[in-house]
Amino acid sequence: MQQEEELAKLSRRYFQLAVVSFFLMAFLHGLSSFFFTVFFWPALGFGVLAFYYQRAAKREEQAKTAQWHDPDGQSSSGSNNRRITLMVIVSALSLLVIIISLISSRKSNGTSSDGTTKTDEVETQGVVKSDEYEKARQEYNSQNYKRSISTARNALISDPGNKELMLVLGDDYGALKQNDSSFVWFDQAYQNGARSAYLSHWLGYLYDDKGNTTEGIQFYKDALKQDSARTQIYDRLAELEPERAAWYKMKSRQWAEKK
Repeated sequence: MQQEEELAKLSRRYFQLAVVSFFLMAFLHGLSSFFFTVFFWPALGFGVLAFYYQRAAKREEQAKTAQWHDPDGQSSSGSNNRRITLMVIVSALSLLVIIISLISSRKSNGTSSDGTTKTDEVETQGVVKSDEYEKARQEYNSQNYKRSISTARNALISDPGNKELMLVLGDDYGALKQNDSSFVWFDQAYQNGARSAYLSHWLGYLYDDKGNTTEGIQFYKDALKQDSARTQIYDRLAELEPERAAWYKMKSRQWAEKK
């Protein structure tokens, strides 16, 4: 009777531990998947042990009712059965843990490898893009405008959103006095997020050259907001807005004297 009560107590204790572990797992899982791993396996183990000791208590009770048939044989048989059952359960759980750990490790290694490969590819592409831009800019500075155009356009095939290459092309076509093509590339760079007083000055001039003075004035003024020392813009705005010509000319003289 005493052994039966002891087994029942163990069953209740492990059941309570299993419930607490499952509760903590559910409560903390939202914070990190780490808590799922930490509490799931103990909860499962406690649950299995609670079930095992519950069954053991019942078997003990049944064994006592039938003990008058074969007291020694029944006790020995029950003890052996309990040991075998416990060994099987522990072995199965250990094997399951090992298998899941191996699967998780492989997935982690695969993800890490893919991430490293992709990072290396991006870094390599960044070096190529930078090199191509430098080549195109160097050709422009050497006044080899057609070579610069060829280099930049080829680089844009693999990197169509590179605004730095677009700016180089705008400079190249501008230097060749091909204002329509220059406008296309400067405008495309602007649409892709490029911003500078230099770019706004160019766009103001190109709109002005097309006869669109409204847009031209807007970009001229935007260039001055970023760099108020551009005397050429003041001189041109004095012509485009004669009602403010005196003020523009005064600003132009002031900045010319500072230079």
